[in-house]
Amino acid sequence: MGLEQSHEKAVLLVEDDAMLRGILAEALADEGFPVLMAENGEQALAIASSLDGQLALVVTDVLLPEM
Repeated sequence: MGLEQSHEKAVLLVEDDAMLRGILAEALADEGFPVLMAENGEQALAIASSLDGQLALVVTDVLLPEM
């Protein structure tokens, strides 16, 4: 995959560490993925339920607050 490739469906990135979340989001965006971010499980579930199947992938931390 190169920088010119884009993807229709978004990646939901769920990570409570703000620095790591930013680094991962930038890496995914550089590969052409639209990235949605959540800092906890509650936010992730709200985002996912509002998208009606428009997620390609969910990348999540193993231990999440508010789950």
